[in-house]
Amino acid sequence: MDVQVLDYDLAAAVTEFSGQEFGESACPFPDYGAVRGIRDDLDMLVMSDGARVVARRPTKPKISAAIANLQRGDVVIVERVVKEESGDWYVQVLMREDNTFQLEYRDGAPAEHYQTRTVSREKVVTAMLGWVKGETEWKVALMWNNIASSFEDSDDS
Repeated sequence: MDVQVLDYDLAAAVTEFSGQEFGESACPFPDYGAVRGIRDDLDMLVMSDGARVVARRPTKPKISAAIANLQRGDVVIVERVVKEESGDWYVQVLMREDNTFQLEYRDGAPAEHYQTRTVSREKVVTAMLGWVKGETEWKVALMWNNIASSFEDSDDS
């Protein structure tokens, strides 16, 4: 299965802040094996560093370790690959140069693309794992801004 790396708005931020393409500064992640029971649906989760897939069906420890190992300019993306539906479902985080985390999620369409920033790595882990589990409570801890207007001319979805 090939995973399409989408041109998210974080791509510009990574080159702006680090001067490198995704993946060049990525840390290796230990292999904890496949996820069992994180989601009840049959969709596959794929974790990447923006340039390459680092885990298919990532585990909670693998996602947590990836976030713990983020350095300035690094990104972690967890995407739900849905074969039967068009659209994009993902959550992603960029560690910015000012040591804040830019967290985003998309629920299928550009109109449902949200962003927030936080200094808390713990809140990032909680949000990303909540998204992976299909929970809704993870959204409450952060103030989200709809950034759909950023994609009006760039997405055909």
